[in-house]
Amino acid sequence: MFVPLAGVVIVMIAAFIIFRPSESEERAQLVPVGPLQPTESVVVPPPSSPLPVVTVTVTDGNAAEQGLNPGTFRLTRTGPTTSALGVLFSLTGTAVNGVDYQLISPPGTKYIPAGANSAIIRITPIDDAVIEPTETVTLTLTPYSTYAVGSPNSGVVNITDNDVATSGSYTVVDDSTPGYRIVTAGSAGVLLTRLKFSASNEDIDIRRVAFQLSDVFSNTPIDLVNQEVKLYDEANPTVVIATAQFAANSDLATSSVISSGTFRVPSNGFKVMLVKGDIAGISVNGPLASSGDLLKVDYDGNGGNYGVGAFSGGTIIPSSADTTVQGVRIMKSYPIFTKLSIPSNILVSGSGTTLYRFTVQALGGDVRIHKLTFNISSSTQSATTSKYSLYAYTDPSFSIPDTSISPTGLINVGQCYRNQNGQNVLNTVGLAGNSDIEIISTTGCHSGATTFKIPTGQSRYFDFAADVANVETGVGTEFIAVRVRGDSAFPTAQQAFGAMGSVALIDMDMNDDSIWSPVSTSTIPALTDLDFTNGYQVPGLPPNDMAAEILTSL
Repeated sequence: MFVPLAGVVIVMIAAFIIFRPSESEERAQLVPVGPLQPTESVVVPPPSSPLPVVTVTVTDGNAAEQGLNPGTFRLTRTGPTTSALGVLFSLTGTAVNGVDYQLISPPGTKYIPAGANSAIIRITPIDDAVIEPTETVTLTLTPYSTYAVGSPNSGVVNITDNDVATSGSYTVVDDSTPGYRIVTAGSAGVLLTRLKFSASNEDIDIRRVAFQLSDVFSNTPIDLVNQEVKLYDEANPTVVIATAQFAANSDLATSSVISSGTFRVPSNGFKVMLVKGDIAGISVNGPLASSGDLLKVDYDGNGGNYGVGAFSGGTIIPSSADTTVQGVRIMKSYPIFTKLSIPSNILVSGSGTTLYRFTVQALGGDVRIHKLTFNISSSTQSATTSKYSLYAYTDPSFSIPDTSISPTGLINVGQCYRNQNGQNVLNTVGLAGNSDIEIISTTGCHSGATTFKIPTGQSRYFDFAADVANVETGVGTEFIAVRVRGDSAFPTAQQAFGAMGSVALIDMDMNDDSIWSPVSTSTIPALTDLDFTNGYQVPGLPPNDMAAEILTSL
C-alpha cells in the first residue's frame, strides 16, 4: 500500500504512478527570474523535470525605414506552457537600439506568456534623414538557470535605408593656420597650413588635394626639402597620408592619391588636415644661399582636388577658393627676446640707473645685432635722463661683461646714441618727453659702427641704463616708463635687392627700430652685406613693443 505524501495527489494509471504537485506546493515554487518585473514570476520545474529549451528564429529578416516595415525574431520554448518564462538576450550589430530602431526596453528581457510556447520581438526602424548603408541587428540568447539555450541561439535582422543617395559636397577653408612666424633653415616638420574639410549629405573620402606657392616672388619650391609637403590627419599627426611635390620651376603641386577611408570627412561634420614641410638649409653651397624667403603654401581651389562619396560612390569636386596663409619667414638663425626684472622700480637721482633688462638668445646659429631702439616716456615733471647706455653680460647675474666690443660690456661705446630721427646726440644731452633712443653697436662715439655677436645657442643679458637727475622730492610723484621697440611690418626699402638688405637700406625703412643679421653665409657680415632685416615678429619683440618697465618716485 502507498502512503500519500503530504500535499501530493496520487493518481494510478495502468502500471505506473504519476506524481503531480498540489496547488500549494506549486505556489511554493514560484521564484523571480533574472531581470523580470517585480510582480512577475515563473514556475521552477521540480528538480527531476527537464529545463525548457529556448531557441530563436528570424521570422522576418528584412526591416526597412520605408513604411517603417519591422523585422521580427521569434523566441520558442519546449516543455509545459502553464507559466510565463522570462528569456534573456543581447542586441548587437551596426544598428543602435533607440537610434536606428525603436527602443526595446528593458533591452535584454522578453517573456513567453503562460499558455504560449513562443513570443515575438519586433525591430521597428526609425526613419531618419541620414544616408547610411544597410544596418544589422543581431539578437543572441543569454543562458539562465530556468532554461537551456538551444540551436539556433542567434539571428540577424537587416534594416535598409530609404534616403536618396544624392551626391555629397565638401568645402575646404583655412583652419586657423599659425600666423606669420620665423623658422630656422633646416627645420623639419614645420606646420605650413591647417585645412578644414566639411562634408554635406554623405561621408566623403578626400582623395587628392592641390597646393600652390603664393606670392611667388618671395619663395620658391627649393625652400622645401625634396620640394614637397606632407599631409597628415590631425587626429593622427605623425602618420603621413600623402605627399605633394612641386616641380623645380612650378608653383603648383597636387598630392598623391590618398587611400580610400584614410581621410574620411563625416557627413555634416568636418576633419582637419595638417600640411607640413621640411625647410631647406642655407649655406654658400645651397640649396638656399640667403635668408628671408617667405614660404606660403596655400590650398589651390583650382587644382586637381576631388573626393569620393562613401555612399554614392560618385566623384565630388569642391568649389572652395584658394586659402591665404601668412607664411613662414626662413632665416639661417634668429633672436628670441625675453624681458627681465630690474633691481629697483623706485625712481631716484643717480648715475647708471638701470631702466630696463632683457635677454636675447640666438637660435639656429649666430645672431648679429646692429641697432636696438628704446622708448622713454615720463610724467613730464622735473626728472631728466642722459648718457643712455646698453651693457651686455654673459651671465644672468649681470656680473660678467661681454667684452667683445668694450671691456665693460658697453655696446654703444662713448655712451652715444641717436634720436628718433636718426640724428646723433651728444651723450650729455637728455631727450625729454616721449622719446625714442637708438642704440647703435659702435666701437667709438658715433664711429666704428659694427655688430654685436650672440653665439648660437647662447644668451646675452642686457642692461639699459642712464643717468637720472632732478627727481622731485616731497611733492607728489613722477614716473619714467621704458620699453624696447618692436617693428610693425617687414621692411620694404630693400625689396629691389631681395628679402634682405644692408644696414643702410633697412635703416631707411619706416620700420627700422631694430636691425639684426642671421649671419646667413659669412662669419662676420659686413654692414653692406644684403643679410640684415628688422625686428618684425621676432619672438618676444612684438610690433607693439616689449612690456614697459615703470620707475616711480617716492
